Amino acid sequence: MVCRGNMCRSPTAEYVAAAALRAGLGAETDSVTVSSAGTHARAYAPMHPHTATVLAERGLNPAGFAAYRIDVDTVRSAGLVLCAERKHRGIVVTMVPKAVRRTFTLREFARLTTGITPADIVSTDLPSDCDAAGSLPAYGDALVALAVRRRGLTRPERPTDDDIADPVGASIEAFRCCAEQISAALAWPLELLTLAARMTG
Repeated sequence: MVCRGNMCRSPTAEYVAAAALRAGLGAETDSVTVSSAGTHARAYAPMHPHTATVLAERGLNPAGFAAYRIDVDTVRSAGLVLCAERKHRGIVVTMVPKAVRRTFTLREFARLTTGITPADIVSTDLPSDCDAAGSLPAYGDALVALAVRRRGLTRPERPTDDDIADPVGASIEAFRCCAEQISAALAWPLELLTLAARMTG
C-alpha cells in the first residue's frame, strides 16, 4: 500500500486489508504480508494522530507503526502494489518499470475487479514461476492477472475518480471519509480472495 508520507492513507489500507484477510481466512494469511510505504516518507515517522484514532475506532491497534520510504527492492518483491493516487503509481512504475502490470491505485483495482468471480480466480492459468496453485498468493496473482486484462476496457468517469485524496490538514471527519473510501475500494478484491480460498480449502 503506497501513498506520499506513509502516515495516513497507506497505513489505513495496510491495517484494513490485513484485518479483513485475518477475519476471512485466519491462519491462511500467514502466507502473505500486507505492508505500506510512502514515496516521500520520513523514515520511522509516526502515524498521523487522526489516522491512529480512526483505526482505533475500527477496532484496529496501530501501536508500533513507523513510516517507511518505498524502495526498489520492496517494489520488486511485491506481488501487488496498491497506491492512493495515480501519481504514486507513476513513481512506483518509474522505479521498477516491470511492476506496471501489478501496480494500480486502490480505486482502479476495485473498478477492474468488479464483475470477477471466485471461480474466475480459481480457474485462471498462471505462469510456472508463480506461487503454487491453491495458495493464497497464487489467488492474488490470478486476481492481478484478471485485473490487468480489463485495463482499458472500463474507464472512470473522471481520471481523478481513481484517486483517494490526502486528508492531511483537514478535520478528523476527512480522515474518517478517507478510511471509508479505502475500505470500500478493498472490500470486493479481499472478498474475492477469501471466497476463492474457501472454494478449494
